[in-house]
Order: sequence, then structure tokens, then C-alpha cells
Amino acid sequence: VRNLPLPYGAEFLVVLVSGLGFGGAAAFLLSRRVHFDLTLSSRRSLLMLMLAAAVSIALVALGHIFILLWYGILASDDVLQAGLRAFVGDMIGVMVVTPFLLILFTRRQLPRPSWEIGVMVTLIFAALWLVFGSAQSFRFQLFYVLFIPVVWIAVRFGLDGVTSGLMLTQIGLIGAIQFSEQTTVDVVSYQALMAVLAVTGLAVGVLVNEQQRTQQQLRLQQEALNRASRLGTMGEFAAAVAHEINQPLAAIANYTR
Repeated sequence: VRNLPLPYGAEFLVVLVSGLGFGGAAAFLLSRRVHFDLTLSSRRSLLMLMLAAAVSIALVALGHIFILLWYGILASDDVLQAGLRAFVGDMIGVMVVTPFLLILFTRRQLPRPSWEIGVMVTLIFAALWLVFGSAQSFRFQLFYVLFIPVVWIAVRFGLDGVTSGLMLTQIGLIGAIQFSEQTTVDVVSYQALMAVLAVTGLAVGVLVNEQQRTQQQLRLQQEALNRASRLGTMGEFAAAVAHEINQPLAAIANYTR
């Protein structure tokens, strides 16, 4: 991916740093004290995933830069640029792929195909065509058109749907960048915009899921209240009937005595 002729020692250290960084983040999230929800059903779980990803990616990027500096592959003047490229690239990869895989493995299902999903997918590719088919100076401004289908998917299908939409958008973006032969600076800029799009879509999806869960709880509570109200009405009716029957029985008993 980085197209760097690394020596075997540097290659081993880069892999070791990546494994320790991301493995440590996974171990932290899976520890019992953290109480991380793999289904990402709450804003807390999503925020924890974002924070763990940001910290681990920053540490891994610093480790990679230190290794490249140590072996003389990277100049000191390029440290900031290389660190930014590494952080943004890994961050967008984690924020798009990890939620998609977590939803896929925990839900074990994807949104069912429908005409609405077909329209959304068509809008995603149409937006990508509009962005990369326009002049170079307008591409970054037109990139925000992608927010329309992604937010629409998040509102309609929640987190389950928006993770698939973001995955599809990322794949389309990678293909468009490859075919349009963008410069390195432009690739980092597109990745940064995609990171903003991913965070926005995931946040909206989590909020929609929480709203749906709250509405379901309110519906269950309302049904419970309705059942309690019906039972109370039946009790009042039984008491009224008993009172009405008791009156003539008492009169008959008195008359008999």
C-alpha cells in the first residue's frame, strides 16, 4: 500500500507495532471493565470505538514514523505529512470497516433489497460520478453531495444500513481515486472528507437506533398501561355488579327475618 522498499527488519517492526497497537485497542474494548457493546447499540459504544481507534492509530502512526526515521527511509522534514497520511488513512479504514463487520457478525443480516435501497445505491454512485466527473477545482466542494444518500440511509435504516452504505461509498471512492489518478495530497483530502462523512453517518445511525428503541419501549409501556387500565375497569365493573346484587339480596334477607 505505501510502496516503500522496507528492509526486512523495518518490515517486521512495522508489523509488530501495528499488531501491538490495534491488538491493544481490541483488548481494551473487550475487557470486562469497559463494558463495550459489540452491537454498537448506544452512543457510548460508538464513542468508545472512535476514541480507542483514534488513540491506537495515533500510536501506531508514531511508531511507524519512528521506525522509518531510524532506518533513514523518512526525512525529518516529512514527519508531519507522513504522520497525517498514516493517521487519516488508517482512521477512515477502521471507522468504515470495523462497524460494518461488527454489525454483520452480531446481527448476521443486511438490509433486505428493495427499490428504496436501489435508489440509494444509485444516488451514491451518481454523487461519486458528479464529484470525479467535474473539474478538479470543484471536486472537494461537490464531495458534500455524498452526505445526502448517506444521511438518508442512516435515517431510514439506522446503524445497520448506514454501515453498508459507508462501505459501498468507500469502495466507490477508492475506485474513483484509482481511475482518476489523484495526487497524494488529494487522496489524503478525500480520505479526511470521507472520515467526516463516516462519523456523521454513524452518529445519525446510532441516534436513529436509540430513537427506535425508545419508541419500542414506550409502546410496550403503553400496552402495559392499557392492560392495567382494562383490568382496573373490570374490577370496578365487578364491584359495581356485586354492589347492585348485594342490595336486593340484603332486602330479601331482611324481609325474610
